[in-house]
Amino acid sequence: MRRHRPRWLQGAAGRKFRRRLAVRHGWRCFYCRKGFPNHTAITADHFIPLSVWRRGYPKSNLVPACKPCNRAKDDQLPRGLVLVLLSVGTASATVMQEAA
Repeated sequence: MRRHRPRWLQGAAGRKFRRRLAVRHGWRCFYCRKGFPNHTAITADHFIPLSVWRRGYPKSNLVPACKPCNRAKDDQLPRGLVLVLLSVGTASATVMQEAA
């Protein structure tokens, strides 16, 4: 789903920001860990999608992703995060049931 990008993600400023993201993550896609062949292959992806967390574009929520991974993730939470949240929720529900 395509959305309007803020100015700081467009043009030269956006390219510079995506490069900084790539440097921060070792020039690798956050999801598949493959290296980027060049700076044009980098996309900035919201780790927690805007459909879940509607707080604009916090830079701390952006990670570098290759185009196939960014498209595959779309507007979903990453599987690893979902599994962690489910295990925490199940564990706390068990503790609450034992306490009752």
